[in-house]
Amino acid sequence: MSHKTLSISLDDAHGDHGSSDTVFGFWLYLMTDCVLFASFFAVFAVMSNQFAGCPSGKDLFDIGGVAVETAALLLSSITYGFAMLAARRRKSAAVLG
Repeated sequence: MSHKTLSISLDDAHGDHGSSDTVFGFWLYLMTDCVLFASFFAVFAVMSNQFAGCPSGKDLFDIGGVAVETAALLLSSITYGFAMLAARRRKSAAVLG
């Protein structure tokens, strides 16, 4: 087998795997982000009344602001994901709109 034939077959095989791995990696990152923030909110809910003479969570955090900022972060990530999928399908109206 010549070097040219080998490089073409490797490029063809890598091209398909690279894009699907990238998409899978992005969605995996997004799901781990959701789990991380869900665990933060769960810990806050459980520990909100348990403090040892220190300021409580209610004194330190404005939960309304944190919830809005978290929702904005997650919505921006999922918006980027949908734009990436639309760009991959070559739908420029969905990407720009």
